[in-house]
Parts: sequence; structure tokens; C-alpha cells
Amino acid sequence: MKSLKISLWIFLPLLFLSGAKGDQDFYMANFVAEKNELEATEPFEQLLGGEVYFENTLHTNKEGIPFATLSLKFVDDGLSEEHMMEFLITRKNQSSPIKKGKYGVEEDIDGFINDFDGVFGFANVKSLGEKPFFAKKGEVVITEITNLRLIGYLDVTLKCTNGTKILIKRGFNAAKKNG
Repeated sequence: MKSLKISLWIFLPLLFLSGAKGDQDFYMANFVAEKNELEATEPFEQLLGGEVYFENTLHTNKEGIPFATLSLKFVDDGLSEEHMMEFLITRKNQSSPIKKGKYGVEEDIDGFINDFDGVFGFANVKSLGEKPFFAKKGEVVITEITNLRLIGYLDVTLKCTNGTKILIKRGFNAAKKNG
């Protein structure tokens, strides 16, 4: 019985290691085939855990209506430009910068991006195919914002046109974009 336990402790890890994938640009653990969903992990986690920049700007559309836009961009020097993710928070009729608060994903955006209230998000993940992922539900929450720093968290589902989803639930700490 003791030798059986020892054998299991030796062979069980080998069993798990033998199924591991090699150098992948993008790997999603916890793929749920029945739901066609992916949880963001490994190189995509590197993207989420890498550099995060924000830019908080004010604009006026051609009708003279003011709007504020906050751009939140996730970048990782270790990954190519084939992997990127960005969220835009836009508020119509607002002449002051975006402040802390909850901002929900706008599912049906009609017209140009500056003509909506809410969050528009997208991710390009070439290793999962040529089609981009777009935010379909969830929220971006800003818990602290200054001229140089933005802290918050994401609880967002991104979806590709083929139905594949990426679920993201994590905090972020962004620096102001220079230049």
C-alpha cells in the first residue's frame, strides 16, 4: 500500500506535465467547452499584469456637445503588438474629466465611439484567430484617480464573433500616458 502511494506521487505529476503545451503565444487555462469560455491566464495574464496606461481627455463633438473620454490601455513589452487590450470610458454632456466610479459596458454602440455613455472594450489576440474580442458585459470600476495614477478593477466579459469568451476579473494600477 505504501509503495502504491509513493508511485502515485511520482507518476501523477508526470501525467500532468506530459499534457502541458509548449511555447504558446497565448494560453487560456480553464477552457470550459460546454460554455465556450476562457479564463484569462498565462501570457494573457502577462498582458493584464504588465504596463497599464491611461489618458483622461475632454472633447467637443461637431454639434458642440462636450464629452469626456478615459482610455485605459494594457501593454506588455514581452508580447508582440498582436496581443493588446484597451477600454474607452466615455461620458456624453460632460465638460470635466472622468472621475472615480462604476462604468458599465455599453453592449450596443450605435454610431461613433464619442456618441455613447459607458465602456467600449476590445482585445486583439492573434493566437486565438484573426477576429477581435469586444466587451459584451461587465464594468470598469475606478477607485482612485489623480493626474498621474489611476487604480481600479475590471469585471468584464469579452466575446469574439465565433462565440468564444474571455472572462476578466482583476485589479489594475495605471500610470498617466506620457506624450
